Amino acid sequence: VVHIKTGVDTEKFVPVSIEKSKELKINEQVIFTGKVPWKDINQYYQLGSVFVSASHTETQGLTLLEAMGASIPVVAYDDEAFRDAVIDDLNGYLFKEAEEYVSLIVKLMNDSKLYKKMCRQARINAESHSSKYYAEKVLDVYNMALGDDFGGKKEKKTFSSRMKNVIKKGLHGE
Repeated sequence: VVHIKTGVDTEKFVPVSIEKSKELKINEQVIFTGKVPWKDINQYYQLGSVFVSASHTETQGLTLLEAMGASIPVVAYDDEAFRDAVIDDLNGYLFKEAEEYVSLIVKLMNDSKLYKKMCRQARINAESHSSKYYAEKVLDVYNMALGDDFGGKKEKKTFSSRMKNVIKKGLHGE
């Protein structure tokens, strides 16, 4: 196990991890790296079996998506930024308490069938958040905005008025 310290919230989870590794008598197999230079992060993804994030302050959850792109299941703090990406029992787990995340990792590592399924699903889920998928979604919005058919009315509009109609459709589900 390689434990990389990257965020401010991990401080309270590191002692739990160290203590649990001693309790399980695996502390000789666990490496607590501290902070790692950004340029070296991709190498660490390749070493991993499970990606764990204890962050409470994520804005986008990109690190989780990067890990899932490497077919690594995720165990992450139940933060709003992670809820779209992590689906319990499919590609990882979300936890609320520090003690909970250790048992989720153990559960995942002790069930090879579950682990393999989550690895596959992590990669599939990461693809749905890829730059290609994002570009396709943006292109769809542009195509809607540039189209002339809004609610059966065919008329020429400015780009700005067309975008307002797209936004209305999105907000009101029309």
